[in-house]
Amino acid sequence: MVLGAFRRAVVTGLFLGTVLLPPATSASAQGSPDRIHGPRKAVLVLYATRRGGVVESVSDPVLRRILGDGLGGSVDYYAESIDILRADDRGYRNALGHFLAQKYENQTFDLFIAVGDLSLQFLTGLREGMGARATPLVFATPTHMHAPPNATGIIVAPHFA
Repeated sequence: MVLGAFRRAVVTGLFLGTVLLPPATSASAQGSPDRIHGPRKAVLVLYATRRGGVVESVSDPVLRRILGDGLGGSVDYYAESIDILRADDRGYRNALGHFLAQKYENQTFDLFIAVGDLSLQFLTGLREGMGARATPLVFATPTHMHAPPNATGIIVAPHFA
């Protein structure tokens, strides 16, 4: 199943064990989850579907749960969508890029997640524009895509049964 494969990719050390979870370094850190996991982590997920589409409706709760469980609830989760029906319109892409850059201009992200080919392309450019090229990017796409620097992911072909 697509979500099972994506969940495995997310959980198997792409970021829960290596990127986002700093080890507790002192005995005083044993009391509160925020101290164990360090400061809150910010994650931006970009879906290549309309808001409320099937992929987002199914994936979003799973990602929220995985991140929340892995970070002891210390996560600020932001989800955005690209309207794939309008994605070929250069004006739409420019407006969306400008909107997201303005919306998150004061936000530093610890992780980007792209769900879909278009999201990977768009988020790669947005990450560059935000000066966050070093921020890890995890992706799930249905076709083979060239992974940008500091990114990893899976290719999951849709199965219609």
